[in-house]
Amino acid sequence: MLNKGITRPLWSLLLASLFLFCPASAKAKSYSITRVDIQASVNSDGSMTVEEKRLFDFSGDFTFAFQEINKTASEREEAYFLTDFKICEPMNCYRRLEEDQKSQADSDRPPNTFYVENREKTYFIKWFYRAEDQEKEFLLSYQVENAATLHQDTAELYWQLIGDNWEIPQANINAQIIFSTSLDNQTLTAWGHGPLAGVVAIPKNNLVTYQVDYVRPGTFVETRILAPKEIFNQGAKGNKTEAEIRQEEESFINQTIRKQKASSALNSLIDILTGLIPIAGLIIFIKKAIVFWRYQKDQKLPQISSSDRLWEAPSNIAPAQIESLLAKNKVLTPKSFTATILCLIHKRLLRLERSSQKHGFFKKDYFYFLVGETKNKQELDPLQEQVFNYLNRIGFTTIKDGHRLIDKALKLTEIANWPKKNHTAASYSYQFFKRLKETAFIQNLNQGFFDKKAHEIKKNYKPIIAVVILFFLQALLNIFNNQLTKTGVFGFIVLMFVLLAMIIMENRGEKLTGQGRQEAASWLAFKKHLEEYGQTKHDPIDSLVIWEKYLIYGTALGVSIKTLSQLPVNFPKEDRSLAHVYWGATTGSNLSQFSHSFASLGSALNSFSTQAASGFGASGTGSSGGFSGGGGGGGGGGGGGAG
Repeated sequence: MLNKGITRPLWSLLLASLFLFCPASAKAKSYSITRVDIQASVNSDGSMTVEEKRLFDFSGDFTFAFQEINKTASEREEAYFLTDFKICEPMNCYRRLEEDQKSQADSDRPPNTFYVENREKTYFIKWFYRAEDQEKEFLLSYQVENAATLHQDTAELYWQLIGDNWEIPQANINAQIIFSTSLDNQTLTAWGHGPLAGVVAIPKNNLVTYQVDYVRPGTFVETRILAPKEIFNQGAKGNKTEAEIRQEEESFINQTIRKQKASSALNSLIDILTGLIPIAGLIIFIKKAIVFWRYQKDQKLPQISSSDRLWEAPSNIAPAQIESLLAKNKVLTPKSFTATILCLIHKRLLRLERSSQKHGFFKKDYFYFLVGETKNKQELDPLQEQVFNYLNRIGFTTIKDGHRLIDKALKLTEIANWPKKNHTAASYSYQFFKRLKETAFIQNLNQGFFDKKAHEIKKNYKPIIAVVILFFLQALLNIFNNQLTKTGVFGFIVLMFVLLAMIIMENRGEKLTGQGRQEAASWLAFKKHLEEYGQTKHDPIDSLVIWEKYLIYGTALGVSIKTLSQLPVNFPKEDRSLAHVYWGATTGSNLSQFSHSFASLGSALNSFSTQAASGFGASGTGSSGGFSGGGGGGGGGGGGGAG
């Protein structure tokens, strides 16, 4: 078939430009902590045995986790002393590494091992494992030798169950503090510090429990318990009295109450605004919808002919204008970029050539390149000039093809590879295509294809949409924080509707003029003709100029390259010579040789097409109560993470 080979260079140009539009994506990994169970046993010698069990949910490959535990606390002078660290999974416990094995472990990450570093202010524990898209449960246990603080007339346990340096949130936190010594008829008093939704309870004489549904990064969960001093025979020395500690907690509670009242008043105001804002949004939407219907709603395209087909290109507008016209927006895809390069070949400013021999180490193949024709001076429209300048920015150079040197040549592969060459090239390419979209649209606007009043109205949508998005995101955030009231639910639904409607109206805000509708309908009719012409085989194209226009505008209209390559032609002798020079054909004078060279061209560029495509963070037993927002003076805490 005569033009079957043209499939390959067209695919080359399309896929090369597609690379410029489509950046590569990488699979990201993440993890969450979906459950935390902590049990602490307080002993008569003032020590405390702690077991922290966390359920990690990994997405991606993970090989280590770490946790830091603070040694010091602001509310006591003596540092905490921790010993007997262990890391276990449900079926096995990890081996603790020696001091001289730590540095190597950080690089090798041997599974089922861990190490501990006694740092200046913290204990640092790091363990190694293998996890990929799965859940893993880890148990960290340790002994706090001096957990209890013995004050003048009371004993205190002040300890952070969850520290504020974790890198991710934690959910479903449950903790039990068990006093091993019998208290008889004596009682415990307990407070909780942290998220206000937390609950502290004393279900038994010797048991204090804490429950928190969710803890954000930067937030701690802290226990403060007063117990009879007589049940301990050892402990760190303190100098406070029970009355002073209770006064401190009363102060924390009063602060929290004041904040809650202020927050309640603010929430009431927000609730009112939450109801008013959607109503205002609806009013704005109704007004905009009326304006849209009156000035921006497009009319149906006319029928061009009885067959709704056109055999000739309806005008000489630039290919990128056609895409913008039919989309009725500022759009640009690789097909317009490719079609514009074909225009430059049609104007004889470039020619498409194939190497005279095959190249490569493992799989030899021909390569194809563009050659600049400096002797041909042609007036270019703004879009053609921008594309031509872009190709010059990539750089025409001298390339070697066998025994010959070719000046002012640019390989098609270089067009695809150039944007990933460095940051400057990538930035320049982005700005180039942005300008190209703007230019194509402005050309259509200036030539009377787009309604200028509708275009001016469309400019007002973006600031309104931005404001609606801000309120919509606030409502969405309230959902995640479980703070959405019935009014808020109503507002969220209304804002979502208004936002979607405004985006649709903004996207469809450009309106074609009568001239624009005629032009768009004509190009669609011409596209139908091109899609069918190659199947009929009637009346072969006898002019290279006409064939080139079919090729250029067919590419811009998105007609398949296979269809374009099958267009029937019957060139006269002089047109065959031009086709050989400018469209990558090998030497030869008859039509059969020209057909064979194009078939070879299509086969040869298959490997490049594949390559281009692939490039492309309480008191007393039985009592319970909420948390206060104060505290922060307990030991322990710290943070952790995984990687």
